[in-house]
Amino acid sequence: MKTAPDYSLYLVIGEEFTGGRPLLEVIRSAVKGGVTMVQLREKTATGGRLVELARGVREVLEPAGIPLIINDCLDVALASGAAGVHLGQGDLACVEARRLTNPGFLIGVSVSTVEEARRAAQDGADYLGVSPVFDTATKLDTPAATGLEGLRTIRAAVKLPLVRSVASRNPTRQISFERVRTAWLWFRPSAWRRIRRRQRGNSGRPSATPGIDGVLPRG
Repeated sequence: MKTAPDYSLYLVIGEEFTGGRPLLEVIRSAVKGGVTMVQLREKTATGGRLVELARGVREVLEPAGIPLIINDCLDVALASGAAGVHLGQGDLACVEARRLTNPGFLIGVSVSTVEEARRAAQDGADYLGVSPVFDTATKLDTPAATGLEGLRTIRAAVKLPLVRSVASRNPTRQISFERVRTAWLWFRPSAWRRIRRRQRGNSGRPSATPGIDGVLPRG
């Protein structure tokens, strides 16, 4: 039986987010720090260059059994042998991506409203990226922040796993305050080990605290 995807430490990474360090070096550090899924988000590399980059990332992740997700570009995901693709509201429709891919191929969809979440679920998405929950300076093309109440409303409306973005200069403090279980990480790799320890707690297992990915109350 195929192991269910683990979204509990979901890293979004690209060359612009590495602080000048080589991308593969940063990803190797993330693997050592306990990352469970990696999304390659490259807005400048295209075509053959992006496929080559994605294949290099996949080669780092495969020995650890960590899925690679490609942002936006289904063709690159398929050409590079990635495990899935993450689609925004302006990208290829989820229902079309599902039609073009084999069973087991992961499709994530960014949502910010209940209507978008329900449509993505109906169209065959495997998980949803709820973004942004808070205002962020890391992306300039995002809709209005949902806030925690909006996140709870989306959680109550769909059964799919949810991931949410965390963009903060002090990410460990933000995660501690929100007590989230699944994070969509946009910050420096030096914080990954601390975040993993906070997520798992002293017992070594993920803590069942109010958050997302099935932890927020549905009622």
